[in-house]
Amino acid sequence: MTAFITLERAALQSIVSETPVLARALDRQMIAATVTRRENTGAGFFTAIAVPSLVPRVDGPRVLGCETPARIPG
Repeated sequence: MTAFITLERAALQSIVSETPVLARALDRQMIAATVTRRENTGAGFFTAIAVPSLVPRVDGPRVLGCETPARIPG
C-alpha cells in the first residue's frame, strides 16, 4: 500500500470541507488511510483507498464529493 499523492490529498481535503460537522472524524480516517489501487481509465482517474478497521466509521447524511470538481489539462 502507498501514500496519497498531492492531488489525491487535495481532493480528499476538499471533500472533507464539504461537511464541516464530519471533518474531524473524516480527518482521522484520512490520516490512517492508504492507497490500494490507482486507475486511469482515459475518462478519469480513480483511487481506491483502505481505512483500517480500528478507525471509527463515519456515517454521513449524504454522498460526499459532489461539490469537488477537478480538471487537469492535458
